[in-house]
Amino acid sequence: MSAGLCWADPPTVSAPFPIYEAAGATQYGVAVGATADGFEVFWSDNSGISELGATPWDVKANVVLPGETPAVTSFGIAPGQGDQDMPRAASDGDSLFVVWEHYFDPVSEVRGRQLALGASGGEGGTSYSEQGTFGGDDVAIAWGGDYYLVAWNSPGIVAVRVAPGGNPVDAAPISIRNVGGVTHPRVATDGTDFLVVWQEDSPGIPVVRAARVAQADGSVLDADPIEIPNTPETSQQSPDVAFSDGFYLVVFGQAPSYPVATDIESCLLAPDGSIARSTQTISQVTDTQTRPSVVALDGGYLVVWEDLRPITGDTTGPRAIWGVQVDHVVVTGDVSYDDWVVQDPWGFMIASDEGIDRSTPSLAVIGRTALVAWTETDDPAVPDSAVWGAFVTLAEDDEPGDVDAGTGGDEDAGAVVADGGGGDGDDAGTPPAGDGGGGCGACSAAPARDRWAPVLLLVPLALLWLERRGRASSSGR
Repeated sequence: MSAGLCWADPPTVSAPFPIYEAAGATQYGVAVGATADGFEVFWSDNSGISELGATPWDVKANVVLPGETPAVTSFGIAPGQGDQDMPRAASDGDSLFVVWEHYFDPVSEVRGRQLALGASGGEGGTSYSEQGTFGGDDVAIAWGGDYYLVAWNSPGIVAVRVAPGGNPVDAAPISIRNVGGVTHPRVATDGTDFLVVWQEDSPGIPVVRAARVAQADGSVLDADPIEIPNTPETSQQSPDVAFSDGFYLVVFGQAPSYPVATDIESCLLAPDGSIARSTQTISQVTDTQTRPSVVALDGGYLVVWEDLRPITGDTTGPRAIWGVQVDHVVVTGDVSYDDWVVQDPWGFMIASDEGIDRSTPSLAVIGRTALVAWTETDDPAVPDSAVWGAFVTLAEDDEPGDVDAGTGGDEDAGAVVADGGGGDGDDAGTPPAGDGGGGCGACSAAPARDRWAPVLLLVPLALLWLERRGRASSSGR
């Protein structure tokens, strides 16, 4: 297992920069993918005429190289007739696979295509579903090492395995959850199986559920979905998932006083679907935080979300973008420690709410640099928005005060997209020591414990040092 120190230096955040903006146009539904060579940001755009005719909404993209401010431009992924909506992306390390909802009013289908970094696409894309009605924000994808898994709402949760190049492996979509009232699927993989999470209507409130799909044959391994702990029962919304260091981290918004004052919570799952840690607070303030997105690091995770805490004194908006690092901390020797640590339960600010409303962040990581992208507007009442981003650079490892974090994803991938998770599954199946799998979560019972964890760890080390110093003095050394 990777080891990090629980007093890790905070990441460095760049100044926000524009990725694409066009006067009078709207962009939304941002997704970020990455290869070893660079990031690519995707979104839905209505800024004009496509290469093959007038199209109300196109999936557009722009390339962002690590540490470099990009040219403010865009190119089409699948121009053509019909609306293209809510793209999501995954990477096999060398290329990107983007999927989207393709609308032919009043029905839609799921389409996708594999592309090299920065390559534009021709009309269409490969279809993975029969035409039917869909909601919004309903497509997800992850790369498992052999196949991609594309999941969507149809109106239950279904999926299809896709071979490299784009051809579907399954003759018909795999039924994962055949009920109504489900939405927002997201997918990650441990390199052997996939984990699909989604939001599902429970009597009176939404909750988060999950199920595993075998990569080898497409079988659903959890006929009864995995229930993400929810005690006392409160609203769970907009989940995301990633895989790192042998465990899945499921993140979601949870509203103790539904439908307001949402916190960012999490649950740690083992590859066999068992609960390794019950719900754990990622960030909890007095105001609403929602729409989390998570990416895998080497030995941890980076979580980002949209946040309504009143930096400018306005508790109803606009929204800012915040993040937090979650690390697997392993210390051996005279004092042992093995747990998952939320490095700063208050989070760190990536982009402020000062005069700008920022929402729906997505992210990917290359090495120690993550790109976080979002949509923003200076007037939510006007349909005029832009795509912006910022780099989050993680601290170097193997130094006092630093965290062990690096390239996520499959063993040779070099990058992980926000909705896909990653990891090669070599270190799987054993929950870390600590509270024995009960209690509350990925590290600690409350933010206060995270804050004091470094101090508590230093106490026995200090006592041991004083004892040895006393022995040395008494012996005349």
